[in-house]
Amino acid sequence: MISHYNPSVEVFMKIGVCTNFLSKDTYTLHMEDYGKLAKVFEFVELPAMTIGQISEEKFEQLKNGLNVNGLNCDYVTNLFPEDISLIGDDSNTKKIENYLNGLIPRLEHIGCKGIVFGSGYARRLPDGVNSTYGDYCMQKLIVDILLPKLEKGRMKILIEPLHPDLCNYLNAIDHAVKLCKMCDSPYVGIVADSYNLMYNEKTPEQIEKYAHYIWHVHLSEHERKCPGNNPSEDFMKFILALRKAKYKGSISFECQMSDYREYQKNKEVCERLFEDL
Repeated sequence: MISHYNPSVEVFMKIGVCTNFLSKDTYTLHMEDYGKLAKVFEFVELPAMTIGQISEEKFEQLKNGLNVNGLNCDYVTNLFPEDISLIGDDSNTKKIENYLNGLIPRLEHIGCKGIVFGSGYARRLPDGVNSTYGDYCMQKLIVDILLPKLEKGRMKILIEPLHPDLCNYLNAIDHAVKLCKMCDSPYVGIVADSYNLMYNEKTPEQIEKYAHYIWHVHLSEHERKCPGNNPSEDFMKFILALRKAKYKGSISFECQMSDYREYQKNKEVCERLFEDL
């Protein structure tokens, strides 16, 4: 078994923000907000499928916006759009490869370090297809297609367990760990997303058990609300499990926040929740 990267060796916890749910206009880049975001967060996490679909002119604006504001794009999320099927008879390897061939060079140009692999609609199991076959397809996709294309930029793949309402497959941390072991690569790990995992009563124990596979975290309350000063009981159970696991990797807020004051307040809340680790 290949040894895995361990985020606990990092000197400090980096806190960033996903732009895909900042407002009700989902999957947007929010370039107009980079100046304010850069004053609060260490990095932004952008929707990959949006980056892959914008024009060259728009992409140049994106690069310039990041550079001018000194803002890193450490991670991207929303890897595959809905019109790409990854599992079953509708899966088209050539279509997947063509899409990635256009996207990945752009991610390299903006210095992306890791790709969050959620994409619930794209990876859903068609009728009559079981989870075992889903695992086989995902392993083949990651090992045979994604990893070779990401080798140049040394980008990591972070498998994201999703809420059952968003996808009928791969909904828990232990299942994501199983897939990591199947891929057997130091570049394949897990992102733990509070919104997707708080529903599962086994999540806290799985966070503690499999902490070394968790390289990145998404924070959100139910309904994509920000935690604020009054986090829910479910949210606090999630945070407590990360604390017990002594998690010191990166964190992104993936929730709705309206302005600079809300950005600052939620980052301060996050810092307090993880202080003294």
